[in-house]
Amino acid sequence: LPADCVAPLALLWSFILREICSDDLIQRQRGWKLFLLQRAMLLANRTARGGGRGAVSQTIKARIKRFDKGEWSELFEAYTSWRDNRARRTGHAGTGHAGQVPHNHKSCAELIKRGQLSKAARRLGEQAAFAPVSDETVAALRQLHPSAAGDPDPEVW
Repeated sequence: LPADCVAPLALLWSFILREICSDDLIQRQRGWKLFLLQRAMLLANRTARGGGRGAVSQTIKARIKRFDKGEWSELFEAYTSWRDNRARRTGHAGTGHAGQVPHNHKSCAELIKRGQLSKAARRLGEQAAFAPVSDETVAALRQLHPSAAGDPDPEVW
């Protein structure tokens, strides 16, 4: 991480932590989403090779500005587009065969059960894939967790 990006990232992480600690459920949900996705949105190395540290610094700072403007969906879409293109180029989709859970996903599930969310997110790294917010996803989650109170708010993001 370039030294000139540390302070802006610290401010950004303070914002995320304030959201997580909020009394408001919607703010807490948004805070956790941002916490889990911020590495992919801000720090994933998607710069062209040969740009040097200055290019990396400029890229991270530009992403931080977009984050501050609330362009979270756009940042995540840029990341997923880059990830999918890279997977097609290299032939590594990062999700294993259909119906097969990759080993690192199993170990991440164990970390999450122990409450080690940061470690689980790091282990997933750039291979993390998230279900889209859709009626099908909500129905699948309701089947898995029928006793969960309240409906998820798709507008939180």
